[in-house]
Amino acid sequence: MKGKQKNYREEKKRARKGSKEQSRIFFKLI
Repeated sequence: MKGKQKNYREEKKRARKGSKEQSRIFFKLI
């Protein structure tokens, strides 16, 4: 449950910072 909460928090942070989401997509591309 703790891991899920951390993921939710990270997702919320990513939604706030679009640049972070783009960085993740770039990492996935590499």
